[in-house]
Amino acid sequence: MFCEFKKIDVSYGTSFYAKEREMYYEDSVLQEDKSVHASNNGKFVKFDMYSPLLKVENNSLYMGFGMRLEEALEVNSEYGNFNYLTPIYISTLYLKENKNINFYGKFNIGYEFALEKGDELKKFDGYKEAKLSGGMHFGIESGIEYKKFLLGINYNQSSTKITIPEGDNQLEGKIDRDFSTIGRVLGYRLDI
Repeated sequence: MFCEFKKIDVSYGTSFYAKEREMYYEDSVLQEDKSVHASNNGKFVKFDMYSPLLKVENNSLYMGFGMRLEEALEVNSEYGNFNYLTPIYISTLYLKENKNINFYGKFNIGYEFALEKGDELKKFDGYKEAKLSGGMHFGIESGIEYKKFLLGINYNQSSTKITIPEGDNQLEGKIDRDFSTIGRVLGYRLDI
């Protein structure tokens, strides 16, 4: 049942709000906590596939998975550029069917694959390179469906981590980076 996909959503969107929170630790002690806003709007593409789970009258619940590709945003950060955001997630879709316009809501939870922008992260201590790793991702979306076209708004949050190696002038540390975006979504729903 779970592999019988009945709906595929293909969406394009623009983030009109994006913020990065950086928490810098040395020897497991918080040294700095700051927020940085992006200087431009980011664009993203999403692919979601759903299988029916439950239907009661005109209310339907679907389960599936998806992937989101978001371009890198420029932020003024001393620890390197904003990552490419590439989460893969499990998704639930609630659909309220009406005569002309359907209402929908989505909840996504998964893993953020962190891809750095450029050739490398900023080097620390002059010769040691920091390591970037992914983390948790979650998102919610709400909107309307009209004749298979989707119009919605979504919120996404992803976590990544930079590990800083110990060097002659640098204590071992880490930077937790949380990315939050709010965006407009325009998409198309395919019924299979």
